[in-house]
Amino acid sequence: MRINLKNLSILQQTYLLFGGFLILATVNYFVISHYKDKLSSFSPQLMELEYLEGQIASIQENIDLAINDNAVAKDNLSSQLVFFENELDKFKNGGVLTTSKVEIGEGSDRLNRLINNAHPAWQQLKDNIAIIINEEHQKDTTIQQAVMVAINDSTTTTEIQDKQITVDNHVVRKAANAIRMDQKKLPALITEMENIVRLDQQEADDTLSIILMSFLLFNAIAIVLVLLAIRNYVFVPLQNLGVLFSANDFSKKADYERTNEIGTIAKGFNNIATAFQRSTSFVAKIGEGKLDEKLEGIDESKVSEKSLEWALLNMRDQMKRMELEEAERKWSTGGLAKFVDILRANDNVQELSDAIISNLVDYTKSNQGGIYIINEEDPQSKYLELISLYAFNDKKYNQKSYRLGEGLVGQTYLERKTIYLFEIPEDYIEITSGLGDANPTTILLVPLKIENDIYGVIELASFHEFEEYQIQFVEKLGESIASTIAGVKANEKTKHLLEESQQLTEQMQAQEEEMRQNMEELSATQEEMARKEQAVMAQLDAINNSLGTAEFSVDGDIITTNEKYYQSLGYDHSSIVSANFFLLHTDADIFYNVRNGNSYSGWVSKNHRTAGEVIYKSSFNPIMDEEGEVVKIVELIVQFEKESETGAVDEWKELKDVEEELRQNMEALEITQTQLDNKLKISEEILSAFKSIGNYLIVDSEGNIFEVNNNAQKQIGGDHQNISTIFETPANIALTVGDQKELKILNAGTITVSVRDISADDASKKLLIIWT
Repeated sequence: MRINLKNLSILQQTYLLFGGFLILATVNYFVISHYKDKLSSFSPQLMELEYLEGQIASIQENIDLAINDNAVAKDNLSSQLVFFENELDKFKNGGVLTTSKVEIGEGSDRLNRLINNAHPAWQQLKDNIAIIINEEHQKDTTIQQAVMVAINDSTTTTEIQDKQITVDNHVVRKAANAIRMDQKKLPALITEMENIVRLDQQEADDTLSIILMSFLLFNAIAIVLVLLAIRNYVFVPLQNLGVLFSANDFSKKADYERTNEIGTIAKGFNNIATAFQRSTSFVAKIGEGKLDEKLEGIDESKVSEKSLEWALLNMRDQMKRMELEEAERKWSTGGLAKFVDILRANDNVQELSDAIISNLVDYTKSNQGGIYIINEEDPQSKYLELISLYAFNDKKYNQKSYRLGEGLVGQTYLERKTIYLFEIPEDYIEITSGLGDANPTTILLVPLKIENDIYGVIELASFHEFEEYQIQFVEKLGESIASTIAGVKANEKTKHLLEESQQLTEQMQAQEEEMRQNMEELSATQEEMARKEQAVMAQLDAINNSLGTAEFSVDGDIITTNEKYYQSLGYDHSSIVSANFFLLHTDADIFYNVRNGNSYSGWVSKNHRTAGEVIYKSSFNPIMDEEGEVVKIVELIVQFEKESETGAVDEWKELKDVEEELRQNMEALEITQTQLDNKLKISEEILSAFKSIGNYLIVDSEGNIFEVNNNAQKQIGGDHQNISTIFETPANIALTVGDQKELKILNAGTITVSVRDISADDASKKLLIIWT
């Protein structure tokens, strides 16, 4: 398959270049690594050869000892021969060196030839050494020799005899002579091996230098070629495109025909140039105010949201919306300004409503309109009242008011939100003109509310639909109308309350004078009651000192007794509590008769605690409440023993007189107390009414405040302890009793006060400061 390199993408061309450089780098790596490893093995070889030189010296020493038949030297020599032979084999065939533990490969041809050529001499040396190690250096042998043997003292004869002697082994001797001649060849062999290794090292180093130079030259040429290709096929086209872009002249087109990324950019530039020319014309027309202009050559329904065309079309639509919104804003702002003037010009609810509804119907291009205001004259029965209408006939408005929640108007009030209807009931309303009657298209009902308060409802009817901005305008206007109506109503209410306040002030002044007189009468009554109470108490003390008194409940239990009573019956203060009427008296009918409301007086038989039955003269009287019910029974022992008839009658008359006077005083005291209670009740009612509408302070002679009502608290503000922090006028002026005093409140206006002395006595003087 033939590949057209020109049509490859820049990314594909980059991958291709990267692959080529990767292959080249791989070849470089393995070649250089090979020679680098080869060079790195020469130094260990030379170190190993130096080590072998030392081992050769040891071998020669052991050879000399072995020739002299040294057994230890023979053993050492045997192992040394094996080691040396192994070392020679490593240099020839490769292996791990003893000294550096570096693994080397096969030796060079020169080194192998040297080792091979030295092999016969080494083998001969090894064989001779083997003879030295294995053969006996001396042997026992038998020789014949002639021996003179004496037969007698004078006769001798010659006799041949065998003799055992020890002689040197000529084989060993011969081997030793050969070794002495050949062992000098080992150092020469090592020296030659070192020379060959150094020569091989030099050749490898030269070869690596040549390879490195070759690779460097080849890489440089490849890089130059690649840079030229990138310049011609990438940078030059990009530079041309950059010139087109920087010139900001989209009337020219890029001339680049390849299908790679630059070709895509060039095509995109040409598309942009075309779009820019089209967009420039479009924007120029938009700038002339032609907001309905179409973008030529573009289907607006198929434009992508991320394209320039979409942005331009969106800009056009936004400008159209902004123009429309600006017109709506001006319409709303102008309308609000217009109605603000209307709202300021009227302070009457009826006139204000007429002006608003007529202008609102006209401004919103509606056909009919009406304003309903809440009527709160009866808080229990509020209703919405039609107070102004515009362009309505009378058909719908036979009913001029709506209850809360009744119809659309009442429902709008309750829901407190706008109601906008498109479907209008046929009998709801008709718009009448000279051409006839017709139902409106839309109905708009807007509550007149401000915050949480609602004051009424606006209703508009029209043949056209209300826009959202028109509805919002009516709602904002509704808030302004509600605020104005609230202000007008507040002013009317304030005016009405002011009139009522003036009337109440006059009534209060009259009531104040009456209350002052009542207080004076009350004070006099209190003094009279105190005197009568003192007299009654004196009489009671006299009775307690001379008569026995006791009070019984309606059940007969003792409520209280005086000392004279319980001592006359033999009791003390603690023991009389446990007694009752029936324990102390023998006749129970007396108790039931008195409990039924009847008084009783006469001699009564009583039970003395220790002395038995005694007869005392007693008076029993029922005490009743306001409803006439008996609440307790009072007993008076008026005589503790019987005397002569005349003395008894006189004393009885005296006691009856005292009792009658005491009863009259008690009735007078009760009447006075009832009158006092009634006057106090009336005074409290007057004071309560004054508290709700007036202002007052109660102070002492130093101006310290004892009491202040809510109205006065709101007016003076703050938590004051003395009137000096309230009034700018000196305090002693305010403490002078009298009417119509003008005092200025700090940070407020001037008020007219009245000062009254309400002291109970001279020791605790109190003054009442009143104003409205």
